[in-house]
Amino acid sequence: MEKTNLQARYRSTMIIMLSLLGSVILLVLVAYVMSQSPQRPALDDPNLIKWLLWVVHGFALILGIGIIVGRRVLFRTSRLMRLVEEGGLNRLVDELASKTILLAAMSELIALLAVVLSLLIRSYEAMWRLTTVGVLLLLYNMPRRSAWQRTVQDFSRLAYEE
Repeated sequence: MEKTNLQARYRSTMIIMLSLLGSVILLVLVAYVMSQSPQRPALDDPNLIKWLLWVVHGFALILGIGIIVGRRVLFRTSRLMRLVEEGGLNRLVDELASKTILLAAMSELIALLAVVLSLLIRSYEAMWRLTTVGVLLLLYNMPRRSAWQRTVQDFSRLAYEE
């Protein structure tokens, strides 16, 4: 049985994921304080604001769907089996970690868009909507130790039966 670096990679991935989640929460707090300032917003044309909201919400929708589909594609069994055949179980664990972090960073991008939008138009409501979507996608991509262990165990059985 091949020894994997599963525990160390899982721990480092969880640290990165929690850091991303913490940075989103910190940015939301900063944007909230900034949105409550009495200064005029950077953009005050209602038509431009409406157009900007449509563009940002559309981009967030496409990115969110892409994250969900990307997770399904990147973690499908046939792709992971090919990785095990090419590089062994450690390659599988590294792939689980790197793709989880990639999808989480894309999820954080939605929350960052919310913060930028909030700073431009001083709309706390618009920020909350997008931040909620970003945080939910971040939580959707949160790694689960039992799922990783089960995946490595299943692929180790398949790899050593041949």
